[in-house]
Amino acid sequence: MFNYRYIHELQANEEYIRNLVWFKKNKNYKWIYGHNFGDYLSTIIVSDIARNRGIQCRESDHKKRLLAVGSIIHFARDNDIIWGSGINGKIKESKYSFKQLDVRLVRGPLTRDFLVRKFGIEVPDRYGDPALLLPSLYPGLKYMPKKNKVIAIPNLNEYRACKKLKHKHVQLISPLLHWSVVVQHILSSELVLASSLHGLILAEAFGVPVRLFKPFKSETLFKYHDYIAGTGRSIPNITETFLDGMNSDNGMMLEAPRINSTEMYNTFPNDFFGY
Repeated sequence: MFNYRYIHELQANEEYIRNLVWFKKNKNYKWIYGHNFGDYLSTIIVSDIARNRGIQCRESDHKKRLLAVGSIIHFARDNDIIWGSGINGKIKESKYSFKQLDVRLVRGPLTRDFLVRKFGIEVPDRYGDPALLLPSLYPGLKYMPKKNKVIAIPNLNEYRACKKLKHKHVQLISPLLHWSVVVQHILSSELVLASSLHGLILAEAFGVPVRLFKPFKSETLFKYHDYIAGTGRSIPNITETFLDGMNSDNGMMLEAPRINSTEMYNTFPNDFFGY
């Protein structure tokens, strides 16, 4: 049985961090219905690592900002700290206003190449999405699948369209649900179908079978290839979308990711908080 008490504790374990940049669907910093679970993971992961290291989250250095989870580097300003963020392939180069960044970790080599080639920024050869650290941060979360449970987690921009599709024997999961509820569904599923990048990442982090689908609205494949390359893999272009059939015969099954959790954890910017 899934540990619902543990999930309740996770839902209460949230903290606002000054100068942490993450993509918000509304102006609220606390989660309410309307934030994308993958973007919201940034505040959860950063606050929990800081807490584990005895750092008071409200004591951040206000001279800099921190960008962690998400394809949000186009929001960066000069001297911001990058820890695991990536480039969003659909943003025009003219939207990037920075000249210098303090880069500790990026999501993948495509992001590194973009920053080095376009801006001459020094970027270490270290990769990983911080969401991959969730299993080590929450060891109480265990994979306990229910028989025949298959879920689909669409990209945020195609969720409404996916609600209109026929998906027999597949449970559609909104990416706007609370992050811990999405994790609960992933860990209790025999198979995850995902066009949501963080649906893919969390399934892989916890060892849950997952099939990747190409988003059919708004998104390019840049961030997917970036993450996959950052975990030691390469794939051809993904062609099938949920429009081709939301079922376990479609989508792409990937080889297991190669994750260096220790290196990711060790690059966490304690100095952002003044430590």
